[in-house]
Amino acid sequence: MRFGSVITPGIIVIFILVLISGVSARELNGVKIIQGNWRGEAVEYLDGEILVGLRAGFSQNDLLNELGTTYATVVRNADRFGFLKLKAKPNQDLFKLIEVVDQLNCVRYAEPNMVDKMYVIPNDPEFNKQWHYHNTGQNPPGGTPDADIDAPEGWDISTGGTPIKVGVLDSGIPVQGGMLSHPDLDDPTRFFFGHDFSNNDEIPADDNGHGTHVSGTIAAETDNGVGVAGVCWNAEILAIKVFDQYGSGSHENFRDGCIYAVDNG
Repeated sequence: MRFGSVITPGIIVIFILVLISGVSARELNGVKIIQGNWRGEAVEYLDGEILVGLRAGFSQNDLLNELGTTYATVVRNADRFGFLKLKAKPNQDLFKLIEVVDQLNCVRYAEPNMVDKMYVIPNDPEFNKQWHYHNTGQNPPGGTPDADIDAPEGWDISTGGTPIKVGVLDSGIPVQGGMLSHPDLDDPTRFFFGHDFSNNDEIPADDNGHGTHVSGTIAAETDNGVGVAGVCWNAEILAIKVFDQYGSGSHENFRDGCIYAVDNG
């Protein structure tokens, strides 16, 4: 499991990545998901796609002059950060091609466009009894009372002062008819639409449920007589969708989501 965060003044961008292996015949963003071994690690990645970061002072043309167009083509032009995407020509060994690109003078990094998962629940029949892994107070065997973060004790001190805007990179937020639809996540002064990088849409509608859960944990409308409580009662949420309905999201989408969040406060 990998936990990551990007913190800048006035914003905390949170994302949770869990990389798992397994045979997949699915597509993401219209591209087939492939399983392989990248530098000793089992990964899933988008077929034929290479993410490239250019060194400072170099341009996309420098890359094309070094690499040529025999083995790959540019399918996303370099942005202001020198980030671009290549598509390998058919019948290329993708990982070998990436190593070639990575060694070019103008390239800072090159890697597959890997796919991450939000979470995985194993199919072991006794997993629900492993309360020390996933403690919900389930019975049997019964959760341990007070095995928690002591939120009420914290709220005695503060329920949150000056609002912090939290960019949640996840599966989105509940939306119906183009409007916020969850009774605990529907205050338009605190919950804001970011962007849907999974479907390239302006409204990050949650079709998985994980983003709803995470946003609610952080900042659900609290002491309102409805639903659940959020940890920080005054936090603002910028919902950014990077996971699809199956809980998969590419590194390209995560990268774009982080930059979008920072650019939007």
